[in-house]
Amino acid sequence: MSKLMHLQTYIVASYCLLVVFSCLLLAAVALLGTAAFEWKTPLRNRRLKTSCGLFLAALVVLALPRVLFAFVEFSQGMTKEMYEKNRTEMDSRASETSHVGLGEFAPDFSIEVDDGTSFTLSGHRGSVVLVNFFRTDCGPCNLEFPVLQEIWEKHGSRDDFGMIAISRGETMEAVTSFKSANKLTLPTAVDDNSSIYDQYAPAHIPRTYLVSRDGTIGFQTMGFMSDYKYDGDSEQLRTTVANALAKGQ
Repeated sequence: MSKLMHLQTYIVASYCLLVVFSCLLLAAVALLGTAAFEWKTPLRNRRLKTSCGLFLAALVVLALPRVLFAFVEFSQGMTKEMYEKNRTEMDSRASETSHVGLGEFAPDFSIEVDDGTSFTLSGHRGSVVLVNFFRTDCGPCNLEFPVLQEIWEKHGSRDDFGMIAISRGETMEAVTSFKSANKLTLPTAVDDNSSIYDQYAPAHIPRTYLVSRDGTIGFQTMGFMSDYKYDGDSEQLRTTVANALAKGQ
């Protein structure tokens, strides 16, 4: 739902609540007046109680527009402008804290994959390769895995695409258990002493690097922002990989 539609819904709901508030307030005043004129009748106490209840209900209804406004603001989630500002700041920190920059050759490495095979980055020259560094106990990493899995399912069968998600400082048992629990099939490996990660960056995960066909870094990102209203990082990864693969066709 667009921001304008959210605002229109809020205005209409506020008017409706105002009408309800007015009716409750009039009814409360009417009952209070009746109780005052019929002070000595048996119905006095009942009408006073009902009048007080209506006054309280009117106050609750009066407060609802503010609650509704807060809900509308929250339900909009991250706007595109908010995302772009946060992503620009994170990309700037990623560049400042990375040992390798865009256009530079990606440090070569070999590592054992969880299926028992070996992955050597230089062996994929001519292909587009997505290299991800993560930990199973990292919140943003867990948010990023669904889109990584999606990319693997879409492009993993291509001869000119490679992917490896490398756990920093964990055991293969922990990663295998994590993959099983989350039904992940993308290739993973363990950098138990962080020797491979240290070639790319000194700190912070997740980090994702797209290695171009010529072996240079074509894209890098740090962290992962996911919002159910504007999921910019997921779309950025999908588009970046698709565009890189399209260049080789």
